[in-house]
Amino acid sequence: MRHTAIVLISLILSAGLAAQPANLDTARRLMQEKSYDEARVALERIVASEPANGPALHELARCTRALGDLDASIDAARRALSIPFQPRISRLEIAKSLALKGEADATIEELAQIAAMGANKGIHDLVNAAPEFATLKGRAPFQAVVVKLIPCSSPEYRQFDFWLGNWEVRDSAGNVVGHNDVTLQLDGCMLLENWKSVAGHAGMSMNFFEPADSTWNQIFVDNTGAPSSWPPLKGKFVDGKMVLSSPAGVAPAARWTWWKLDDGRVRQKAEQLGDDGKTWTVTWDSYYGKGK
Repeated sequence: MRHTAIVLISLILSAGLAAQPANLDTARRLMQEKSYDEARVALERIVASEPANGPALHELARCTRALGDLDASIDAARRALSIPFQPRISRLEIAKSLALKGEADATIEELAQIAAMGANKGIHDLVNAAPEFATLKGRAPFQAVVVKLIPCSSPEYRQFDFWLGNWEVRDSAGNVVGHNDVTLQLDGCMLLENWKSVAGHAGMSMNFFEPADSTWNQIFVDNTGAPSSWPPLKGKFVDGKMVLSSPAGVAPAARWTWWKLDDGRVRQKAEQLGDDGKTWTVTWDSYYGKGK
């Protein structure tokens, strides 16, 4: 009987909307007004004439879920995914409907597919706020997926954390040459260096991991007013050392290395490539101890 009633309602609404062109804005307005039956008719008309209309399929997935037609919601979201239309969002719609169907394992698998696309703060927040996942929040597999969605939470982002601290910086002879305060910023996505030398030189650097090429990067600016004196550095964490170098073509080539010592200090060394293109000369060698 319920199916028959839905068909009748759809026919009546279709007749009422027949004089109106299928319009996504209209359908969204109906969604906002919670006129889901009317919105469904409008959205189905749109996707019937435009099968690859991703936004309409997305709205149809949301609309049919609101009506309790979870299979139709999953179907619409999978059609959007096949286009593809915003894969993360489409899979999230599928996961929500699967959760409402009580299919916990399938829901978590769908969310795992999203996490495999990479961390994303927006998606992480949507997953955390979605009431559809309320019953899953106590499950370890669900929490594991949610953690993977948090930006800058993978081990690579923590490779330079040994440099964090309020440091007193000394040269190789033991003389204090300055202070450096290195802090974690932007929810763990960046290390911010705040350097002040005893001679009055001051500078700040942003240090961050770039997942696109799996490199660490540093941008340094100081109070000399000559940023070109400090070209950006790029490199990797290898064998316990952070090694960052100036870009190809920059002369003279520079290489900076940081590593943690057994006594808890951090050593920072800068080198410059000689004219022979083979010999590296040390231009800065310092030891970081905890500030006083």
